[in-house]
This record gives sequence, C-alpha cells and structure tokens, in this order.
Amino acid sequence: MQIFDTRHFRKRLVAYVVLSLLLICITIGGLTVAAQYSILKENWKANLLEQVNNKQLIVKSYLRKTISLSQQLASRSFIRDQLQHYKNGELSLVALRQSSESFLSDGLAFIPEAIGITRLSDDGQIVAQLGVAVPESLLSHPLKASQNRPFITPVTIERQLRLMIKTPIYSGNDWLGTDIILFAPPMTDQVFSGTPTDAQGATFLWSRDPDVRLLISPTMTPQELVQQVESCTPLKQWIRSLSSHSGLFEYGTDVSQHPRIAAFARVDNIDWVLTTLVDQDSFYSTLWVKLFPVAAIALGLTLLGGLGMFVMVRPMTRQVMVHADELERINCSLQQEIEERQHAEQDLIASEHEWSITFESINDAIIILDSEGHIRKQNQAARRISNSYGSALKNSPQRKNLVPVSGYPSPLLEQALAEQQPAQTIYHDEVTNSFFRITITPLLNKNDLLGAVQLVHDITEQTRIEKIKSETVAAVSHEIRTPLTAIMGFVEFMQTNETTAEERQNYFATIQKEMTRLQELMNDFLDLQRLQSSLSPYHFEPVDLEEVLQDTVNLFKMASSRHQLIFDSTGSIPQIVGDGKRLQQVFKNILSNAVKYSPEGGTVTAAIRTSQDNVFIWIRDEGMGIPPHDQEKIFNRFYRVDDSDRRIPGGLGLGLTLVQEIVRAHQGRVWVESTLGKGSTFFVELPINNRLVSLTKG
Repeated sequence: MQIFDTRHFRKRLVAYVVLSLLLICITIGGLTVAAQYSILKENWKANLLEQVNNKQLIVKSYLRKTISLSQQLASRSFIRDQLQHYKNGELSLVALRQSSESFLSDGLAFIPEAIGITRLSDDGQIVAQLGVAVPESLLSHPLKASQNRPFITPVTIERQLRLMIKTPIYSGNDWLGTDIILFAPPMTDQVFSGTPTDAQGATFLWSRDPDVRLLISPTMTPQELVQQVESCTPLKQWIRSLSSHSGLFEYGTDVSQHPRIAAFARVDNIDWVLTTLVDQDSFYSTLWVKLFPVAAIALGLTLLGGLGMFVMVRPMTRQVMVHADELERINCSLQQEIEERQHAEQDLIASEHEWSITFESINDAIIILDSEGHIRKQNQAARRISNSYGSALKNSPQRKNLVPVSGYPSPLLEQALAEQQPAQTIYHDEVTNSFFRITITPLLNKNDLLGAVQLVHDITEQTRIEKIKSETVAAVSHEIRTPLTAIMGFVEFMQTNETTAEERQNYFATIQKEMTRLQELMNDFLDLQRLQSSLSPYHFEPVDLEEVLQDTVNLFKMASSRHQLIFDSTGSIPQIVGDGKRLQQVFKNILSNAVKYSPEGGTVTAAIRTSQDNVFIWIRDEGMGIPPHDQEKIFNRFYRVDDSDRRIPGGLGLGLTLVQEIVRAHQGRVWVESTLGKGSTFFVELPINNRLVSLTKG
C-alpha cells in the first residue's frame, strides 16, 4: 500500500510537472504568436500606407508633368499674339483656326501623352480641335482655373478614362482663351490595378471641393462596391474633415457593418485624396495564414515536450528549451525578413528618385529612343532644345538629328542602328551661331538591339574659345613678323655690306625702334592675358586721380613736339579706390592713340570732372577720327580700324581692350565719340565710393 501511494504520488508529481510545463509552453507559444501577430499587423498597416503614399507620388508626379506641359504649350508668344489679334478684331476666326491648327499640330507631336487638344477663344469659339474631341458638355463646364492654377479633372470619354486639363491663356492680366488638353493617363495602370495586399482591396481617388465625390474608381470592381463606397457616410465624413497628409482609418460601413481599413494620402496643391479600401476581416485573416506555421510548430513542440516528460523530466526540459530557442530563431528570421523587405522597397524608391534627379539635372540633352525612333524618355535639357529649335528647324534637313521626332528615325539614328556602332555629327545653327555635338550610341543586350541613347552637347563656347585661340595665334604671329623682318633685314645687310658709321647709327636706331615696338606688342598682350586670368592682381588703395592724369599728360608733353597737350581740371577732385599704376596705364594707352592717330599734330586735351558719385575723364584729339561702324568694335580684342590709306602701323589691337578690362575691374565704363576727319573723344567713368572693391583684392 505504501509502495502504491509512492508510485501514485510520483505519477501525480510527474503529471503536475508535465501539466505545468505544458501550460508554460502553451503560454509562451501564445505570447509569441500574439506578439508576432501584433508586429505583423503594424507592419502590414505601415506597408499598406507606404503603398498608398507611393501611388500618391505617382499621381502627383504625373499631374505636375501634365500641368507643366500644358502651361508650356499655352505660354508660347505666338499663341497669345494670334488670340490677341482675334480679340482686337484684327484677325478673322477662319484665319485664326488655320494658324492655330498648324501650330498645335506641331506642338502636340512633342507631348506623347496628349491624345487631343481643343482651343477656345475668349468668346467661347472653337479655334482648333485635334485628336480626341472634347464633348460639348465638358466645353460648357465652368473654367474653375486661374492664371497660376489650371483646372484638372478626370473624365470618361467613350468609356475610357481621360485626364482633362483646362489651361487659361493670358497676356498680362487679359484673358485671351483656354486650352483643353486630354491625356490618356498611364498612372491608372500603376495606381488602380492590382490589390495592395493579399486581401481584397481597391484604390479610389476623391475630390473634396466643393463636396466629397468619387473621381476615379477601379474598373474591375463591381458596381455594387462602388455604390457602397460612395454611400458610406463615415468614410465621406472622414475624408471631408481630414487635416493630415496621410494616415489610416478603420470604420464600419452603413450597409453591411463590415469593418474596413481606409489608407489615405493627399495629393499636394490639389484637393484630392487617394484612398485604398481594404476589408478588415480579409486583411487580418492573411496574418493568421502567415502565422499558422509558427503556431503549428509551437503546438508540436509543446506536445512533443509533454510526451518526453512522461519518460524523463530532464530530457523533456532540455528538449523544450531547444525548441524554444528554435522558435525564437524563427521569430527573429521572420522579423528580419520583414525589415529587409521594407529596407529594399525604401532603397528602390530612393534609388529611382536619385536617378530621376540626376537624369534631369544633366546639362547635356539626353534622349532615350527605341529601335523604331520613338522617344522613351528625355531630360529637361532635351525638352529645352526641342522647344528652342523644334519649330525653327522644321524645314532643315538636319532637324531630326538635333531634335528627334518620335516614330521617325533620324539619319544619324539609322546609321548607328545599322552599324551597331556609335555615330556622331556636328550641327551648326547659323541663326544663333550655336554648335552642337550629336552622339547616338546603340543599346545592345547581347545580340538584341534595344534602342539608342542620343546625347546632344553644346560646344558653342568650346568652338568660340578655339576660334579666339586661332585668331590670337594668327594676330600675334602677323604683328610680330613685321618688326622681326625689319630687324633681321638690317642685321643681314650690315653683315654682308660695308657701311659707314653714320649708316650703322641709322640702322641701329631703326632696329631699336622696331625692338621697342615689339616689346610694346608683347607687353600689351601679356598684360591682358594676366589680367583676364587673374595672374596679375590689382592693388586697390586711395588714389589721387587728378595727379595720376596730370603726370601722364606731362610724360607725353616731353615725348611729342608736334602736339599741344592740355590738362584741364577744376581742382578739388576727390580720391577714389583703385590701382594707380593700372589707371595710369589706361591714360597712357588712350593718350598714345590720340598722338599716334593725329599724325599732323594738333591739340590733345585731357580733362577731369566730378558728377555726383562718379569721376569723369575725357581725352580729346584732332586726328583722323573713327568711322561710325567701327566705334562699337574698337574695344574688341585684336580689332583695328582698317583703312589702307591712313592706317598707322604697329599694335595688336589690344591697347583699348586692356583699357576696357582695367576700367571694368574698377567698376567703371569707357566709351568713345568720334567724327571722321575731325577727331575722337574717349570717356572714362569711375565710381568715387567703390565699396564693392576690397582694398585687399588680389
């Protein structure tokens, strides 16, 4: 009996231990599943909201793009001029329609998404109608648009969803007409197709102005569901009162009282709300489907542990711990997988956004074409070139090379695709004197030809620099050749001929004169190069401009006996901030030209005056004068007044260029007034209080 009691006691003890451990295992498993269910629930909600936000970005991006294209088309000056003439009675309706249809047909070709355009005048007349026609019921719809905000709404035409944008055309504050453009929005395929989760769901686009109404609903949803959504009072009241940008809302419908989840995201700048509606029961039941393997594993481990406890308590304990660890690993693995998927989606969105920003910010025009010449994508620089040169090059044989027409391969594209090698050409626009390097590179995937990338690089500045460089070398070589030829000629003559001391003295004087001229040429050229490349810094300090000008005049009084140099000043000239040596170089160059181009002598007057905040200096001569057509060019580099009868030899045409460079560095200006045969007057204006120039500049 005692033995029986002991065995019974042991059995009960084992049973109590087993039941206790089973209860603990069941509790742990239940808590694990509950925690996992809570985590999955919040993650799935966050994922649902994130998908709605992504779709809202698609809607917003597409609306911004279509509005921009509509405004660009409506803002062209030709449109406003034609409508203004019609409104003023200067152009008939027939003539307006002819010109508008031709212009809009060309403009519509550059907007692939547009399927139709209708233009109305300010009196409601149809000026032009291309592509899909807008029903009369929509033409009479109130404008509901302002100069800065077009009216945009989805419409159904011939059982097809279209996006209608009404863009007013203004000239100043004067309303001239309206453009109505129909788009076949590809965003419906991206936003309203499929379901956001495994549960049943649908995406809707609502408008809150003036009342909550359904704009776009999924075409695959039964009509009863659409009516149920539109008649749902809690949802419509919630949409009317929402103030945040995005969020989730759980409610029960008026008809079936089935609880639902609504995820929303507002479209910026337009009072639209994008909503994804999901049935709560279906939504949460998928969580249990995902958690069922975890719950089954937990239950199996619990039963297996209980069975082992009947055999041996300690092995059972160890086995339970082993399975508990395994369950924890499964939990961590599942959580890690969810987090990795979320990070992957965020990285993908960020990568696409970065690529889009990079693509649009490239200064060169980039156009991606398919193998048939259709434009798949182009950046802002390409659209800018298309707007600038598309109409101007309409009849040019090279138009397709620079501005491709979708669906009509250019000769350069055909060459690149045929040879499967990059093709390149240079295009020169004679109207704007612009140069472009056009390169088309085929896109190959093994042996499959996917299309091509067209790159248009503006090489106008590079061509101009190369031309200046060539002209510089030619001009310097030409001007240096003259004194060098004279020097070499006299040296060779004295080497091969007997000369007297007087003749040698004359020859040496000529050689010295040519050497001085050569030195002046090189000094002017090097000074200009140093100043323009900031290699020779300015030293700004207070300068007595009157003293600098008088000293310069005194130098030329001693150098020229056939000219009478006069210095005219009222006295009390205030000091300015400047570089005294550079300003003296300005006066020397102008006075040198006044003496040089007055070969018959005469009076050269240098005067200085003040006026408000400026100091004026003018230097007048009685020389040859400058022809009117040359007066605007004499400050250009290497430019000289070319008159074979009166041209004075010497000089690169850099003296006045150097004068202009120095005066501009002092924030002043220089100009000339001249009468041919009577003389010239050069004016220099310099600011007195030059606060923008630092005393430590350079």
